[in-house]
Amino acid sequence: MEIIMNYDMGKFGKSITNEIIAQKICKDLELQLEKNDMLILDFKNIDILTTTCVKGIFKSISEKMNSSDFFKRFAFINVSNDLKVIITYGLEDLY
Repeated sequence: MEIIMNYDMGKFGKSITNEIIAQKICKDLELQLEKNDMLILDFKNIDILTTTCVKGIFKSISEKMNSSDFFKRFAFINVSNDLKVIITYGLEDLY
């Protein structure tokens, strides 16, 4: 049976704009990946996100899995149109 977890991207604050927060999220996601088959990343509480932080969050994860596996293990929900653009640009460089 597949284990799926909803992950609140806002657990460290409404703004993901610095490397310290990006690293906290990255480490937390890596821990959750060990326990869960899929993470549903919920952006409902995020107001601001930078492409640099998207790269900071997902760089080490992208080094451990190809893009096909990445999109099987992560889903993005409640993402505003502005954040979709930022996430797309951030992930483009990684995949």
